Amino acid sequence: MKKKIISLCLVVCLLATAIVGGTLAYFTDTDAQENVFTVGNVKIDLYEDFGDNDGIEKLIPTIEVEKQVYVENTGSEKAYVRVHIAIPSIVDSGSEDQPQFAAYNNTLHWNMSKASMAEGKWNWLDTENKDNGPDKEMPGYPKNGGHWNMYQMEIGGKAATEDQAAVEGILYNVYVATYETALENGEITLDAIKTVYLDEFATNEKIAEINEVLGNEWKIYVVAEAGQVEGFDNAYEALDKQFGVPGTYEIDFEAEAENKLYVEGDLEKANNVIATSVKAEGVLASITPVVSGNTVTYTGSNITVAKSTNPNGVEAYWTGYLTFTAPDYADVDNATFTRDGESFNFKDCKDGDNFVWAWIAADKADKDVHNTYTFDWDGDGIYEAIYSIHVTDIVFAD
Repeated sequence: MKKKIISLCLVVCLLATAIVGGTLAYFTDTDAQENVFTVGNVKIDLYEDFGDNDGIEKLIPTIEVEKQVYVENTGSEKAYVRVHIAIPSIVDSGSEDQPQFAAYNNTLHWNMSKASMAEGKWNWLDTENKDNGPDKEMPGYPKNGGHWNMYQMEIGGKAATEDQAAVEGILYNVYVATYETALENGEITLDAIKTVYLDEFATNEKIAEINEVLGNEWKIYVVAEAGQVEGFDNAYEALDKQFGVPGTYEIDFEAEAENKLYVEGDLEKANNVIATSVKAEGVLASITPVVSGNTVTYTGSNITVAKSTNPNGVEAYWTGYLTFTAPDYADVDNATFTRDGESFNFKDCKDGDNFVWAWIAADKADKDVHNTYTFDWDGDGIYEAIYSIHVTDIVFAD
């Protein structure tokens, strides 16, 4: 069954059952949520091909079941991509302390094709050893004894509340594969994995033992990340810089999708959003904004303002105004923004074809201005840019 994944956590379930005379399990596909994280003005889709029986596959020792995971660049910009595949630790022989483990000891096996680990394709080695693959024909394959790019984390745990006791999470081994060739628009990676199967020694007793930990559903999670290409020498550098080195930051495999900007000293890396989407006029123009991630902050003090009238005929102590211009990728009809938490539709407030003015008035009573604007330019429910204005100890001209 081929489908486009529209969920944050591609959840794959193994419904395992012990029967007299043999071992039987069902590998089933469940509904998924949106499961891609992106940085910069890039866009990808994560896909999976699963079995032939409409999402339910009998899993028998040594019999392979199709389970293909691949990524497509659906955006206009080139992108580097990688995937995080989380396997329950109890069915996997790897550990964080032993990245050179022997995969043949797994209870649940997952296979990759030789072509998928050729030069420029999927690389399963960690950053430090990415160029030291032990197999010359498959430089992206760590082999048994190689340095897998993997880490461990608990998934599914919940903190205690007044109404419910804490729920302990399940330990997962998370394997990271980095696609070393940047994807152009419309390009698709080779399959990161192609099949899964139970080990030949998976007995009834072994399945029962695993079910004590996992229950009847053995869940595999897959998350894809994509980052911009410009400004980086290779996929590892780009993705480690824009997201972090795998295992050093948290991924919520059960959370909502996330899209964020990448800005590090060079406003051009904000892909137009920070650099050209806002312009300060009036007194605010004298303040040099500070950019951190996707947040722009205007901070000032002891600024003198006088009464004036804005273009709408309103008289006030205006500290100036910000002009927010929609970037090229904006969906003007569906874009939204907030002002101090109150939400507006961009199309209902725009003063021109593609911009909106934000006039900022000072209150003579408290001599302080503090406003925050957030913008969701593409209308996907995720705010890409935050603008914070904080001016204190304002001096009033009269």
